[in-house]
Amino acid sequence: MSGFRLPPVHMKGPGRARGRQLPGHKKGKMNSTEAAYEQVLRARKQTGQILNYEFEPLSLVISRPPESQAVRWTPDFMVLNADMTIDMVDVKGTRPDEQAQRAKIKTAAEKYWYFRFVVARKQRKKDGGGWKHEEI
Repeated sequence: MSGFRLPPVHMKGPGRARGRQLPGHKKGKMNSTEAAYEQVLRARKQTGQILNYEFEPLSLVISRPPESQAVRWTPDFMVLNADMTIDMVDVKGTRPDEQAQRAKIKTAAEKYWYFRFVVARKQRKKDGGGWKHEEI
């Protein structure tokens, strides 16, 4: 299945509202932690565990408060598994989670129950390195 691409998703939007972008994060550009996790995804694709993945392919609407902008969450990666299930992966470094970000992921998981939501956290070298995956 080389050349297989995920179908276009019409939910793709601006990602984050203007002026609300995460500090130090440029839309569409991977940081070093995300780039390191992409290497994991490449290896999984080569072994056939996953069929494909894409970086920040869409933005999910979490809520639409009346008369204000929609609250959105953008997964770092969308992964198409070999069993045709789809994972929305949020990649985290070694620092603790922000409560607000974790609440958004949990809300997205409840609203979009047909996707599997996973937080991939990079482990410190002193803790053995690698990645720890938590399903939300």
